[in-house]
Amino acid sequence: MITRNYPIFCLFSFFLSSLAFGEDSKEAPSFDRKDLVGHYVGSNDDLTVSIELDHFIYKFFNFEDFVTIESFDKGEMGHWEINDSTIEFDDPKHVLNIREDGTLLYGESDIILKPVGPNFLGVLFHFNDSIKSDQHTAHYGSDGNILIQKDFSEGVELTFTDDALHLHNLGYMYESGSQYMGGRSEGMSGMTDQVLDDESRERLIDHAKAYEYYSKAAGKGYVPSMFNMAVYHEEGIHVEKNIVKAVELYRKAAEMGHTLSEESLGNYLYSGAEGVPVDKEQAIKYWRSAASKGSREALHNLGHSIFTDPEFSDEQWAEAFSLFWRSALRGYPKSFYSLHNMMLVSDFEWDDKIAKNAMFFLLKAAYLRDPDALEFVKKYR
Repeated sequence: MITRNYPIFCLFSFFLSSLAFGEDSKEAPSFDRKDLVGHYVGSNDDLTVSIELDHFIYKFFNFEDFVTIESFDKGEMGHWEINDSTIEFDDPKHVLNIREDGTLLYGESDIILKPVGPNFLGVLFHFNDSIKSDQHTAHYGSDGNILIQKDFSEGVELTFTDDALHLHNLGYMYESGSQYMGGRSEGMSGMTDQVLDDESRERLIDHAKAYEYYSKAAGKGYVPSMFNMAVYHEEGIHVEKNIVKAVELYRKAAEMGHTLSEESLGNYLYSGAEGVPVDKEQAIKYWRSAASKGSREALHNLGHSIFTDPEFSDEQWAEAFSLFWRSALRGYPKSFYSLHNMMLVSDFEWDDKIAKNAMFFLLKAAYLRDPDALEFVKKYR
């Protein structure tokens, strides 16, 4: 690979000089960029598109049917600019026209894009899986977004009994301070009724009872309870901190195809810990399984393991870039920063498009509070 000796401070200065988001020699746009930020979906008989206009980047998806891991992974990203009454992307085949009332129209057939919430695609993805089987769960990320990943192999949990599920949800009630209503008649959204008052919520939290119910559910084979118990041992919540016990539980759940457990187990095996020997081959095996189901952290960690190998080949470089890309599509901060780094050392033909995308990926990572990106921006600000 060819290393770009492009001065970082020059690149950052270039960006700052055009922070008005484009148009060096054009008049100010008629529409304010911040007012257009959001998620949009539109369709006609032949095409369904989803576009996210972020503060720094866009994400574009094209779906022929339901959202799947494979179709989501084909999403496009890059920078976007306003040019009079159009939104232009760095891929010229995508153009949005802006009506005077602010309505967005996509493509030659003028597909009307309607604003939707940030979890719209996540809901579609898990709705599709729930049709196939009612033995299905969907987890939220720490940022409040529904993860577009399968939580188990084939997206289906191992068979469990209703009493195991109720025990797990009782554990969740005591862990989170929510009021469990019981039953499955209202579907996943009716399982718990969140207590909004913080003081009331704090009174409901009881980690000893949470661990007790998780343990009972795990004893009946409910895998998410095994994972939650592992987190308790990993962080020393209620029980004494015990990484070996946590890894033991992660391994048990991972062997049952639980994605988050595969991800966590891979992390420990790759770096090792007291009482946990390094086994990078096994770590990568678990990461690959989790990544195939859409785990954004596993995708990133696989890419990082390749990119940090000083002897990687061109084919491996392309694989790492793809892994970071798929992880970034899922909003993982570290992967935006990794894409920025890969663009700086790539053998791409350096041009304005590459420069802008490198900077916008950096700023997206910083916006998502990635510590390395924040330090980089701080150093060259």
